[in-house]
Amino acid sequence: LAKVEGNTGVLVEVNCETDFVAKGDQYIAFVQSVADYVLANDVKDIDQLIADKNEETVNATAKIGEKIAIRRFVKYSADNGLVESYIHMGGKVGVLVQISGCTCEKAHALAHDVALQIAAAKPLYLVPSEVPADVIEHEKEILLAQISNDEKLASKPEMVKQKMVEGKILKYYDENCLMNQAFIKDPSLRIKLYNKVIQAGGKLATLIASTAYVSKYAKIGQGTVVMHKGFVNAGAEIGANVIVNTFANIEHDTYIGKQCHISTGVMINGDCKVGDNCFVGSQSVLSNGITICSDVIIGAGSYIHKSIFLSGIYSGNPFILKMKK
Repeated sequence: LAKVEGNTGVLVEVNCETDFVAKGDQYIAFVQSVADYVLANDVKDIDQLIADKNEETVNATAKIGEKIAIRRFVKYSADNGLVESYIHMGGKVGVLVQISGCTCEKAHALAHDVALQIAAAKPLYLVPSEVPADVIEHEKEILLAQISNDEKLASKPEMVKQKMVEGKILKYYDENCLMNQAFIKDPSLRIKLYNKVIQAGGKLATLIASTAYVSKYAKIGQGTVVMHKGFVNAGAEIGANVIVNTFANIEHDTYIGKQCHISTGVMINGDCKVGDNCFVGSQSVLSNGITICSDVIIGAGSYIHKSIFLSGIYSGNPFILKMKK
């Protein structure tokens, strides 16, 4: 749960055992009391918060009949700025953003967009320089092992292998660093670049990773990229300028319109149709035979069990409309 008062905001995580309890008035009131306490007091760390709220936690557990546990919290105060919150997937994902230097209407809109981006795309870092060196080394080891185990790539010169790894590390930054990610509310940023190239008489290359699988009976549009372990089954048709991210799965006879972004781990089942300019967040699932109209954003981890015919932002399991376009 998130709460913002003035230029100070808090985000608290309190766990229970079932969704039924999580939606109950008593549990929600307890979580609100925890957020109010953190907002009103100088709480140093989670151990202090657990100790300070121990008696109330025990009482809440007894009343509700299910174990309640305060897990973590964060608190931001912006002396010359603002704090914005966003709750995603019915309280399972929460974001708190602090912006300094401005409190105008545009700053509020920016903070909201950043919070939405974080909730949907789940970046691990702000910028590439924040990624620990041991994380990058671990990624490189994995990538080099994958190359060594690939018959076609194992015989390539060491310099070529290193260049391949460097390219994949850049993709890691693009997926995991907030400032490098594609902006989910404006896929047109990539679309505009594509249109400029086409208008100038150029062509964008279609790129399929050596570790991806694309059926010979699938159609892939110009400028489309199918990344590591991406899967495109027979009869699928992918439009121009589409990104099929790592471990994304496009099943048989599915149509993906132009200028879409299919994020990491997405599962689009057979006979689906996705319109132009759509963004499907990581780990989302589309059931068989679903139609998604153009200009739709689907948040990470969503389950789409029926067709969408209204442009907007959707998320949740099951999904709901968050914002009309």
